[in-house]
Amino acid sequence: MGKAYHILLIDNDESDTDLIETELNKQDIDLHLDIIQTEGQLIDRLDNKPPDLVISDYNLPTLSGTSALRIVRDQHPQLPFILVAGSIGEEKAVDIMLEGASDYAMKDNIERLGAAVKRELQNYEQHLQKQHELEQAKKRQQSIIDSVDGIVWEADAQTFEFHYISPQVRQLLGYTPKEWLNTPNFWQDHIHPNDRPRAVSYCHHKTRQGDNHEFEYRMLTANDEYVWFRDYVSVIMEDGKPNQLRGIMLDITQQKNAERQRDKAYKIAKIGHWEIDFSINKNGTVYWSNAIREILEVDEDFQPTVEDSISFIAPQSQELGKNAFKEAVANGTSYDNEIAIRTAKGNTRWVRNTGQAEFKDGQCIRVYGSFQDITGRKVSEKKYRNIFNLSPQPMWVYDPETLKFLDVNRAAISHYGYSYEEFMDMTLKDIRPEGDIPELMEAVKEKRRKKDSYYEGLFRHKTKEESIIHVNIKRNSIDYEGREAAMVLAEDVTEKLEAERERQLSEQKFKSLVRSGASTIAVLNEEGIFSYISENHEQITGWSSQELTGKNAFKFMHPDDRDRVRARFRKLQTKKENQHTLPYRFKHKEGHWIWKESIGSDLSQSPVLNGYVINSHDVTERRYYRELEKIERDILEESITGNSSLSVLAEKLLLKLEDLHSCMTCSIQKIVNGKLQNLAAPSLPKAYLAEIEGISIGNNMCTCCTAAYLKEPVIAENIYGNPRWEGYRHLGDKYNFSACWSKPIIDSDQNVVATFAIYYKTPQAPSDREKNTIDRVAHLLRLLFDSFDKEKAEQKLALREQRFKSLVQDGSDLIAILDQNGNYTYVAPTSVSVLGIPPEEFIGNNALDYIHDKHKGRIQEVLATLPETKRAKIKPFLFKDGKGEWRWVETIITNLLDNPAVDGFIANSRDVTTQIEREQKLKENLELYEYVTKATDDVVYDWNIAKDILQWDDSFREKFPYHTQEQYTIRHWTQNIHPEDLPEVKESLNHILENTEKSQWEQEYRFQKNDGSYATVFERGFIIRDGQGNAVRMIGSLQDITELKQHEKELEASLKEKETLLREIHHRVKNNLAVVSGMMQLQAFSEEDESLKDKLFDSVVRIKTMASIHELLYQSNSYSHLQLGQNIKKLVSNVTGAFQKDANITLHFDLEPVAININQAIPCSLIVNEVVTNVYKHAFDQEQKGTLHVEIFEENKIVHIRIRDNGQGLPDNFDSAFKGNNLGLQLIDTLAIQLDANYGYESLDQGTLFTLSFEKADIKGIGNAQLY
Repeated sequence: MGKAYHILLIDNDESDTDLIETELNKQDIDLHLDIIQTEGQLIDRLDNKPPDLVISDYNLPTLSGTSALRIVRDQHPQLPFILVAGSIGEEKAVDIMLEGASDYAMKDNIERLGAAVKRELQNYEQHLQKQHELEQAKKRQQSIIDSVDGIVWEADAQTFEFHYISPQVRQLLGYTPKEWLNTPNFWQDHIHPNDRPRAVSYCHHKTRQGDNHEFEYRMLTANDEYVWFRDYVSVIMEDGKPNQLRGIMLDITQQKNAERQRDKAYKIAKIGHWEIDFSINKNGTVYWSNAIREILEVDEDFQPTVEDSISFIAPQSQELGKNAFKEAVANGTSYDNEIAIRTAKGNTRWVRNTGQAEFKDGQCIRVYGSFQDITGRKVSEKKYRNIFNLSPQPMWVYDPETLKFLDVNRAAISHYGYSYEEFMDMTLKDIRPEGDIPELMEAVKEKRRKKDSYYEGLFRHKTKEESIIHVNIKRNSIDYEGREAAMVLAEDVTEKLEAERERQLSEQKFKSLVRSGASTIAVLNEEGIFSYISENHEQITGWSSQELTGKNAFKFMHPDDRDRVRARFRKLQTKKENQHTLPYRFKHKEGHWIWKESIGSDLSQSPVLNGYVINSHDVTERRYYRELEKIERDILEESITGNSSLSVLAEKLLLKLEDLHSCMTCSIQKIVNGKLQNLAAPSLPKAYLAEIEGISIGNNMCTCCTAAYLKEPVIAENIYGNPRWEGYRHLGDKYNFSACWSKPIIDSDQNVVATFAIYYKTPQAPSDREKNTIDRVAHLLRLLFDSFDKEKAEQKLALREQRFKSLVQDGSDLIAILDQNGNYTYVAPTSVSVLGIPPEEFIGNNALDYIHDKHKGRIQEVLATLPETKRAKIKPFLFKDGKGEWRWVETIITNLLDNPAVDGFIANSRDVTTQIEREQKLKENLELYEYVTKATDDVVYDWNIAKDILQWDDSFREKFPYHTQEQYTIRHWTQNIHPEDLPEVKESLNHILENTEKSQWEQEYRFQKNDGSYATVFERGFIIRDGQGNAVRMIGSLQDITELKQHEKELEASLKEKETLLREIHHRVKNNLAVVSGMMQLQAFSEEDESLKDKLFDSVVRIKTMASIHELLYQSNSYSHLQLGQNIKKLVSNVTGAFQKDANITLHFDLEPVAININQAIPCSLIVNEVVTNVYKHAFDQEQKGTLHVEIFEENKIVHIRIRDNGQGLPDNFDSAFKGNNLGLQLIDTLAIQLDANYGYESLDQGTLFTLSFEKADIKGIGNAQLY
């Protein structure tokens, strides 16, 4: 359905409105006709609900048609307006149309109105669409202008008065657009005075010609600073004349600053720029930089012409220079040549001359280029052979035409394996793999075509042994014995590329591990603030990496765990070794706590990580099952060995459960005579327990009563919507709970003895973990109720009474006194009731005579300890009674030899035969309980040791092989254990079974799965022993920990990869310093100035000193410390190698092993380098023999270095004449300050002694930072 149009009809004649509405309904349009009569109604509609078209009667009592037209046109100039009249003359109709009516219709020809309305609605809709498109176009244009990083402007081409300036003018210059537009000549007046005449006249000139143009100038900002702009101007022509200027001003201040820095660098490199502009002056306007003026030795105010420029070229180079320039102007050919020049002072120099032409519309408008003074290089090229072999990198010279080797250095011979003579018979193709030769020839052709003198690239070479190596080639053109040649410096980067590939692969593996692993990775700074969080952290904790980054990790930990984990973190910071944390609680985003375990690694010294890497694993599930098992074990053990009542045990059980499930409140209600009776509810209000006490069980009688009645679990997720709580919902309001679940406790006779209930404050359904808890606790309660029936409660009460009577010689305990040899000297009368033996029969007999043989040894061992222990408790042992039967007896024996009234050992014995038998029964009940653990993820087993029958739960068949049709025995189990683990497992199991004092076994080993692979499992076993202590049964579980072990291995691999990365960093630094050293050597070789050459060689030795430190770190197991003596010995040997040709000096070293931080090693090594260099330079005359002794030792963490020679000693004016002007001595002073060291020189009878001492410290940062 199309658009519904709103038409406003102004008319007070009902017959006319019916006629108009009838005619409009004939049109195929959807419309709503709104009829009004007054001016107020018209204004209201126009203000609040503008129509799509207005129809008005010409003659109305209160509002004429022309008045209505004026009102409409005042507010909506384009809104369609059609006038309807009974009769009107043509002249009046024309006036109405001139006043702005869209059309008119006569009432006697009303059929014409429908077509006019339809046409005007369509025209108006098209008008609105075009208006919308125009507004969108304006918005897009303004958006584009706002996004431009420059000032967009528009101005008159004749007056240069600006019509528009974009808002960016405030950001770039500090002025508002209004200031600019309202101030005459604003643009001209704010141009730098030195740039104003040129900029304004150039813009006028180009505008008059109608040429688009660009130019540069400086403008004054509101802060009275000047910034550079490049102005791009478009000239808008009208009738063949410039009418408007539109442009954009771009801030190029940073570019200009960079150019100034470049000019400074070029000045140092003796490079100058020149330019000849033909755009204004056809003869060319010449520009020289100051560097060119210095090269040509002319005054600063010298204004050169093209002829002047040519006149400086020496005669032998005139033809080469002129032809190259003419070729550039004519054809745009760039050139790069070397020519001789004659300076204004008559000196001859060699320069490298480059040029490039710029064309516009087929005409050369500008030629620009550079001069570089290469006089020194020209001279040094003739001398290079004397120093060629000193380069540590392979180098050679070859013929660019034939590719034949012309010369090679020693490093090339050593690296490639060819002799010098073999090289001289070879070409470059001979050191290339055959498949790479076409690439070589193509590169040669390309260099010839481009005439490049310098080239750099990565290639494959082969050695004499056919080994393939990757080399980085730096090639430059030289003059060699009067002909053109090329010199190559080759760096073997094979190891570097391989290391980079391994690093990238390692990095990909690490990222994949972090993204997909079950463990989370985090990086903390020294304050414990998160600086990095792995992506999978959100899956485990709910917190995204963005939410945690910048937050303190300890604030998310449980208050009870926070101090303990923070202490481990401090230990990680101080001990610098991995730290494991015990489980701790971390707050989930949803508000509950999860349990985590973490391993921390100190990578605070890593330039990449710069923090402490924490690898964490979610152990919530594991923690839950362990805690639940511990609760069950503790309660069962106390029920067996303790004296607690059922209600006390139940209350302890519920408190532990509420601690395990923090939001849970529990209760146990006994069922007595069909009614509820509270047994334990430690956290429920007593008033609530009083209100439900005595409620009769029945269907739909709240949760506990219904569960007891139905003998099945009842879950009320929301008591306010559960019909079983009808009549009891007020209890939820009163005692603040909304959910209640209950499970009946059914005894072995299938009677409901109690209900176990759980309450929650908010509506809630039980989770899988809570269902598991309910089932296991219900089973545990059934066991407890079975063991605490009325008869056993009465027996326990009678036992307590008998114990009391025993204190007055009328109890069941047997009290006796033994002498030191174990003979009875006194026995209480209770011996008759306990053992059936009169007291007098014991007197004089030895106690061991009544004890079973297998227990005698244990009893003797206990008796032997009494002189030291004074008191001992002897575990149950077998004692023969008067009938010759064996009774289980438990004894506490006390040494009272020093008591004259006793003078012996008091033995308090108790017959525990009934208790042992009861424990046996409870252990059998425990067996039933253990089967419930099938609900867990662990595999549970029951091993009848006596019959060698091993029974597994159903989950075992799903995970591990179990295909035998016979009884599963321990032999089948051992067949599935990994052969490498089997000996250790057997030895451990046999040892625990034979040790009668042990009841629990734990072991980790690999166990074969159904698919043939091995899973790493952790086994726990509980051993049940008979009365003689023999193992008769073991019940336990297997937990698959393969994934956990894999995480541990991946973490170890990740840490190892980080160590590899650090080694690679030191290796790269060492290699890069070697390249810098080699390049500086080449530069030194090419220098004619001996003073500068010496300084460059000094710098080479200093760089080698720093490189040697990184090399030692790369070769060592530590990445932040090195052996100072080893490094000093190497750097002294390097200096000796550089100077040995000029001196005959014997070296002596006395170096103790002293390890120091790299940030102390670098400045210390540089100091030693300067001292040793000075010794070689100044201590001895040429050919003079001498000795140099270097000593290093450490006292009380103070490192001492002593360097002694037997040379000429220090001059008398050493302090005043040398220290202020010598760079080496200044470096020593600066580096000593950095080390916070003391140093000094001392003249000896023969020679000089230099001493340096500083305190060892672990300094962070760059070791030689003060040198930069």
